[in-house]
Amino acid sequence: MRNAEKTKERLLQAAEAEFSQSGFSGARVDVICREANVNKRMVYAYFGSKEKLYTAVLHNLYQRLAHRETALLEEYQNSEDTERVIEAIIADNFQFLKDNPSFVRMLMRENLDQIADLSVAMFEKTNAMNLLRRAIERGMASGQLKADLDVDQVLLTLTTLCFSYFSNIHSMSILMKTDFTSDEQIEKRERVLTQMMLSYLRKQEEQRS
Repeated sequence: MRNAEKTKERLLQAAEAEFSQSGFSGARVDVICREANVNKRMVYAYFGSKEKLYTAVLHNLYQRLAHRETALLEEYQNSEDTERVIEAIIADNFQFLKDNPSFVRMLMRENLDQIADLSVAMFEKTNAMNLLRRAIERGMASGQLKADLDVDQVLLTLTTLCFSYFSNIHSMSILMKTDFTSDEQIEKRERVLTQMMLSYLRKQEEQRS
């Protein structure tokens, strides 16, 4: 059983690298098997098809993110400091995207393909947005955030601003002649984005005081 799990894990790791590099259409099962050091028949034994292997890789990536966010928000679920929760969510998003460049590449490809049918169900099962939504709504209810916030727009803004830094990191490094892949620049962007979000979310009277 242990050997089977290790083989499956090697296949997922090799498939993640190949799919993120070449996309679904360009990825080769032969390459995945060679990198995982397994026989090709093992792909079909464990996953059934190339399509199901791709879905498993996407699911694995999203579960990786969802588990982090679940643990984070469980840690702060009783916290009365909503701003600290928002700071922690942004910091965790930045750390995840920095540590998982394959997630960025694969999600960009999924959006270019308008989210292929084979991955729709997987996206619908993720709970990351619901967890973030509850954190914002708690802040509104407690009076720490503006009461008239459009929660959907807040979630969209927070998520896309975190993601876009990493999806555009190489082109912007060239255009602005700055290495935005460096730890220093990533930390700086995280700080600036956090300040921007908190400034927008706070009540106006709190901003003037």
